Amino acid sequence: AVIFVLAIMGVFCWMVTIGKSLYIRRSSKDNEAFLTQYKKLAGQDPAILDMDESTEDAKLAHSPIAQAIFGKHDHFQSSSLYHLYHRGISEVRARMGNSVGARAAGLSPQAIDAIRASLDSDMTREVQKLNSKMVVLTISVSGGPFLGLLGTVIGVMITFAAIAASGDVNIGAIA
Repeated sequence: AVIFVLAIMGVFCWMVTIGKSLYIRRSSKDNEAFLTQYKKLAGQDPAILDMDESTEDAKLAHSPIAQAIFGKHDHFQSSSLYHLYHRGISEVRARMGNSVGARAAGLSPQAIDAIRASLDSDMTREVQKLNSKMVVLTISVSGGPFLGLLGTVIGVMITFAAIAASGDVNIGAIA
C-alpha cells in the first residue's frame, strides 16, 4: 500500500514537473520574443504591439500549461510580460479618453495609481499561474520520506512478528 501511494505521488510529481517545464520554456521564449519586438519600437507608438484577445486565448487562459502547449503563439499568448503590457495599454486607453483635449491633458495622479493597482493585480495573477499545482510537489517532497519511513517500520514490525512466530532467532527467520 505504501509503495502504491508513493508510486501515485511520483506520477503526479512527474506530470506537474513536465507540465511546468513546458510552460516555463514556452513562457520564456514568448517573453524574449516580446522584449525583442518591444525594443525595436524605439520611439514609435508603444501600443503598436497590443492585440485583442481571441476567443481561443480566452478559453485557454485558465490553464497555462494547455495555453503553452496548444496556443497559436502568434502574439505572445504565453508571455507574462505581454499580459502585463496588454493590461497596461488597455488601462491607459480607457483612462485617456478619445477626445484630443483629454489626450493633451494627460493622466492624473489618481489615474496612474489606478493603472498601477491594476498592473499589480495582474502581476499577482501571473505569479499565481506560475505557482499553480506546486502544492503537489510540496506535499510529495515533504510527505514522501515519511511514507518511505512508514514502509520501513512496517517491514521491521513484520520481521519481528515472524521471529516471534518461529520462536527461534536465526538468519532464516529474519529472512
